[in-house]
Amino acid sequence: PENIKVKLIAKIADKEYIVEERVITAESGWKTTFKDLPTENNGNKIEYTITEDEVNGYKTEITGSAKDGFVITNTKEPEKINIEGVKTWNDKNNKDGARPKSITVNLLKNGKQIESKKVTEADGWKWKFEALNKYENGKEIEYTITEDSVNGYKTEITGSAKDGFVITNTKEPEKPPTPPKTPPEKPKSPETSDPNDMKILCITIMVASF
Repeated sequence: PENIKVKLIAKIADKEYIVEERVITAESGWKTTFKDLPTENNGNKIEYTITEDEVNGYKTEITGSAKDGFVITNTKEPEKINIEGVKTWNDKNNKDGARPKSITVNLLKNGKQIESKKVTEADGWKWKFEALNKYENGKEIEYTITEDSVNGYKTEITGSAKDGFVITNTKEPEKPPTPPKTPPEKPKSPETSDPNDMKILCITIMVASF
């Protein structure tokens, strides 16, 4: 940010009071000093502390003391995102009763699975992966999803991590049963006489000359 706001708090007899508020910038070296502060009030010791107004995207830690000086450390918090989506069914309102009771959605980070969620009708077939780091090592992380195979359904995934994913499961038509294969009949061989079972006919011819 261009500046931060710091409040000086005085604690007197278990009650806290805002003494002063200051805006600190880079031009001042991100430093400030509260000077000439009283140490007592009507015989009560004054204890001084400070607070900082919330800085968006940063975590604040205050260390030190009024005697030694305070140090405000602002640490950049990693940007978080949510990945969400919805499941749709293309099965004529579960006409065949084949729709499963649940599905499993897997979250992939740069191509590697890091988390899974079981999704049911009770969830409205909706799901969300929350508080995921948007960047790693200065680069934006690519998040994608897959779905465990659903028996009898074809899966199609559309959308993106930014806009949300849609998983569409379409019922696949049942294939007609394949008739059993029967081996073809062997052609019958033509009948032949058994040479061992041949009847022999002998004809005698007599030739006469006159």
